[in-house]
Amino acid sequence: MCEVLNPDNSVHWSNTRAHLREVAEKYKSQDAWFGIERNNTFFQGARPLGWPRQRFSRPQGGYYCGVGSDEVFGRDVVEAHTQACIKAGIHMSARMPR
Repeated sequence: MCEVLNPDNSVHWSNTRAHLREVAEKYKSQDAWFGIERNNTFFQGARPLGWPRQRFSRPQGGYYCGVGSDEVFGRDVVEAHTQACIKAGIHMSARMPR
């Protein structure tokens, strides 16, 4: 996480994370859980891995969320990274919020 500050060290208007300090202080006696979305984009040259050489103009669909084996490229790298994170003690879950 990072902070975005003005030159005088005041909180920049776009810094939505600054509010977290207030919330963390208010609820410091409770455990905090954070959800961080992990995205993976692999490139082959100047285009995303698996995309056709010509201009890609299809609307967002299955490829956006990696739905279907014909839409997922580099899955072996993603799985290896997930296992490395778990082995390192980083708790991960594939459960999506409702």
